[in-house]
Amino acid sequence: MPNKTWNNLSQVKRKLIYERSLKYFAENEFNSASITELVKDLEIAKGSIYQYFKNKEDLYQHLLESAIDKKIKLFNVLLIQPELDSKSFIRSLCLLDYKFKIEFPQYYGIINRSLHESEKNSYKVTLEDIVGQVYLPIAENVSFDSSISKMQLAFNGLLLSMGFIEFQSLTNIKPDDGLMNAIEEYLNSIRIVLND
Repeated sequence: MPNKTWNNLSQVKRKLIYERSLKYFAENEFNSASITELVKDLEIAKGSIYQYFKNKEDLYQHLLESAIDKKIKLFNVLLIQPELDSKSFIRSLCLLDYKFKIEFPQYYGIINRSLHESEKNSYKVTLEDIVGQVYLPIAENVSFDSSISKMQLAFNGLLLSMGFIEFQSLTNIKPDDGLMNAIEEYLNSIRIVLND
């Protein structure tokens, strides 16, 4: 988390450091990321970053937690919906994950990179973190066959919505082509595979 000196920075400088750091970590794996490279882009002395954050992990954790908070805020719209059925839950997650990727690409990038980091580290977000913080609270509001737990439903929701993002990328379906139609096409393709 940021040191007290972080809050003493002007809002403009804080925003610049935050946004460029977020972009940098969204585009680079943590282990290959370099504070030296980042501060060159920021045009500040290397020691300056350590006035605001203890180390690279601290800065990264701050950015990652901000990204998760942003995703929670976007997804909280589902918490005020009347009880969802499991199909509406999955469709809504696919739609919101797509929206999150399009509207907040750096936040999406840093979460996605962290999930796919090859090494396990304390600063790394895990599927369990994302499921517990973002998807499980929504799954608690879903009526469905109780042969699986709400946690399993939340995990499945995350995995299916992540799959939709990849499906959308591979098929180049654009929102103007009918995003809900694309989601239905994706879910139908899964049904077909599971029924074989």
